Amino acid sequence: MIFYLAFNYTIPSNIQLSLFGLGLLLILTNYIETILYHNTKILPLLSNGLLILGFLFIVLALSEITGEASYGIIAIIFSVLWLDVRIHLSQFKHKNICQSCHLDCKYFE
Repeated sequence: MIFYLAFNYTIPSNIQLSLFGLGLLLILTNYIETILYHNTKILPLLSNGLLILGFLFIVLALSEITGEASYGIIAIIFSVLWLDVRIHLSQFKHKNICQSCHLDCKYFE
């Protein structure tokens, strides 16, 4: 984002909508990964990194498509809301795992 703002780089018009769609796809992929159960530790780390990249793509695409910074700010606000949804999905997943656990710590109950 700093590169985009500092050098006043413009994204070609044929890439703008693709960038927006890719951003939405990355966010959706992160939500699906969050809900699914898996034993790997690298997948959530990679998915969370791609979530931030998805936010960046959406902000850049909306700023370029509309030509106004106000829409970029609205996209940032939506990104914060999407991040809050991601946090709640993660808490829901951890609560379900905790309830099925036989240990007595019960941190998420």
